[in-house]
Amino acid sequence: MAHAKLAVINLNGGSLELIGRLISEGRMPALKKLIEGGSYGLLESPLPTLDYPSAASFLTGRGPSRHKIFGFAEIGEYGLPNGRIVNRESLKEKTLFQILSDNKKKIASLYMPLSFPPEPINGYIVSESPAHDSSEFTYPPKLAKEINMELNDIAPPKPQEGFPADGFKDRVDIKKFIAVAIERINRTKEVAIRLTAIEELDAIFIQFYATDTVQHALWHYIDNRHPHFTQDPEVVKMIYDFFMNLDRAIEEVLLRYGASSTLIFSDHGYGPCLKILNLEKLLEEFKTRDPYLRDRVDLPIARLFKKIDFTSRRGILPLSLYQRFIAATCGVFIDFKTLYINKRIIREASLKNLIQSLETLRDGELDKKVIDRIWHTEDSGAATLILDLAEGYTSRPGSSHQPLLMPIIPNRDFLSGTHKKDGFWVLHRGGNNEKRELAASIVDLAPTILSIMGIRPLGGMEGRALI
Repeated sequence: MAHAKLAVINLNGGSLELIGRLISEGRMPALKKLIEGGSYGLLESPLPTLDYPSAASFLTGRGPSRHKIFGFAEIGEYGLPNGRIVNRESLKEKTLFQILSDNKKKIASLYMPLSFPPEPINGYIVSESPAHDSSEFTYPPKLAKEINMELNDIAPPKPQEGFPADGFKDRVDIKKFIAVAIERINRTKEVAIRLTAIEELDAIFIQFYATDTVQHALWHYIDNRHPHFTQDPEVVKMIYDFFMNLDRAIEEVLLRYGASSTLIFSDHGYGPCLKILNLEKLLEEFKTRDPYLRDRVDLPIARLFKKIDFTSRRGILPLSLYQRFIAATCGVFIDFKTLYINKRIIREASLKNLIQSLETLRDGELDKKVIDRIWHTEDSGAATLILDLAEGYTSRPGSSHQPLLMPIIPNRDFLSGTHKKDGFWVLHRGGNNEKRELAASIVDLAPTILSIMGIRPLGGMEGRALI
């Protein structure tokens, strides 16, 4: 009997609508074959729609209220950010990779989110570490030598890779950007193939990161519903070339690996981005309106509202001291799409006023609500507010010197497209296929993978197996 092999591929930010269009035009035959021969559907991501919360749900089979990852900031003992960036060590629940290793499954992971720092597993890891500056991103540490590659050749992808600092000036810039993205696809493919050649694997996990980068920068050329949609056949051809290269890379990896089961998913979808909500400016304006905070001269803006600066505090203050310090001095912590409220400083009335301000915030120019709803949870004297932004908007920590709603200028700015909740999933199992279309959640993927591998999903996982 042939050795059962599972391939799990994350197309970061892949849009089922876009890929469906490319399939119908005959541009992605490998994905067409997988979809037509298996099960597929939309895949709902948790809020906020960022890579790390989605990755935590994928790895644990639990939602953010359980794994406590709401953005890029790691949450400490006071229910507030502790000054460190989220990483694999932030996960307190047993992960998919650990469960597979405990059950003697030989696995490899390539660029999967929340795999840094790499942990000892029954297999191999090349971690994804865009927010960390480290040369220690593989397990075992000398993995590059084992697959006959230089360490720089397997280095993790970086956000905005290839995007010019001052944006695209012309098609030549876009062509160079796409060339970098295609090179990243091919390098990911090469590393994946070399990992599968070390020894026989039970499962390999691969993230193609460049889909997210290309769609962020060029969504206004892709989506004809984008208010800044730009019809340019030459640029569209470049984008299509990128996706056709991606399709060929997937096909080659699966053939060389000999996958008997394939699960392809995207951790979120995509939509147009028109404006960025500047959270620091919003909170600064809120302080002047709130009856309690505006009279607190002992709480200047610089102390009251603290942006997550994504720098490690190790070596500056012991973690326990740092957490006590911020709990005593800072009122609101600003992540990308999340606000962490210190209720030791911010009174209940002010918190209610802030939530109301967020829920009623409108874009006067477009006469639209900016935030559809607020997801609100409380823990250990802190409140967490997760922003479910309306279509066309995203948010960032920002600056008090910038406008409240910062318009996106396509080609100059990187965020022409932004994340949406609906990614997609495709499962193809050779002779064991069920052909159906089914909406699912990202928490369903861990129990599905374990079931495929003949392992009982852990109690406490919130998802269901899709087989």
